[in-house]
Amino acid sequence: MKNLLRVVRFTTRVAAIAAGLSLASCQKEPSVTPSSEDLLSTQQESIITFQGLKVRKPSGVPREMFDFATGKDVREFFDRKYYANSNGRLSANKIPAGIFYATLEKIVNKYPSELGMPPYKKEDLKQIHKDFPDLKKDNEEEIQKNAAIIVEYYSRLISNEFEPALAELSASNSGGRLEIPIENGAGNQWEQAVTRDFPQAGLSVYNAALDARNWATEQFGLPGYGDAGNLDNWRGNAFKHAAWNAQGVRKMVNGGYERFRAFYIMKLFATAHEKDPNVNVILTAESNMMDFHNNAQGRTYMKNNIGWGIFGLRSIPGEGNIRNDLGNACANACFIGSGQSILNLTYGNISAIADADYVDYQGYAALQYNPTP
Repeated sequence: MKNLLRVVRFTTRVAAIAAGLSLASCQKEPSVTPSSEDLLSTQQESIITFQGLKVRKPSGVPREMFDFATGKDVREFFDRKYYANSNGRLSANKIPAGIFYATLEKIVNKYPSELGMPPYKKEDLKQIHKDFPDLKKDNEEEIQKNAAIIVEYYSRLISNEFEPALAELSASNSGGRLEIPIENGAGNQWEQAVTRDFPQAGLSVYNAALDARNWATEQFGLPGYGDAGNLDNWRGNAFKHAAWNAQGVRKMVNGGYERFRAFYIMKLFATAHEKDPNVNVILTAESNMMDFHNNAQGRTYMKNNIGWGIFGLRSIPGEGNIRNDLGNACANACFIGSGQSILNLTYGNISAIADADYVDYQGYAALQYNPTP
């Protein structure tokens, strides 16, 4: 998982983030003045239909935000609005992950969350009833039934705040001015692009990465000890990738995403992480093959263990289940082999593994290594 899973938690970055934002305030900001058409669509609050439900369009939010079919369409709209130069090529600067996700977290926390797991917070029920006037007040079953639409609605509101903030940070980062010591590793621009498509999911996946890194250290020790030959080729890394994907799916489902949607989105993040940071192509080194394999195993574990319990209640592995089940699998039965042996177990094609939401085979893999004498 390389860079993304070696980040430090948000609380250790507060001072550095503040310093970065201070730098941002000293730089020239991009023009974010809306067009006359935008102004007409943002001035008034109104009730509109979004994905079959009546919703409140807040004042200050363009009507267009609710016309786009997908989050990717929203991102591309903002790419054109803020970053496209005269040649139509994107000129956005990469923003360090510490600032990127801290900015996102502040915005996401303004809106209802954990929509897949009633009972809901009273303030969330109140907000949802205000924003979805046709839903019965305080009816948790009705909210859960429409959770996917509610998540997507708030995703548009989050993007409407997040994208202008990113544009300002991007301008401030021109020349690398925000590249201050924030964390050990910042993911890559492809992961940030997926986060912009699915902002709530992106924050969940980022936090799942932090969890998985810490669990791997607690259960397997630091790389270089015991069975760890180096940072990539060890059982702890196999566990870390599987746990990241399982925990990411868990957080998304608890947040209101339908489970198969969560498998798909987690796949997008895991595959984006294995892309060249500068080129939109997946990497095919043996360590990447191992990572794709273990990513898919983590998603498959969740697919095999999410179900329905007694009285129609959903059953989903908790954090303890993920840690124990995947930890034991990697400690006791982790397959040691080569990149080719991993391909032989699967589809025989690294792109096929990268494109699979989950797979129909089991087993976790740590590559064979040759320790330095």
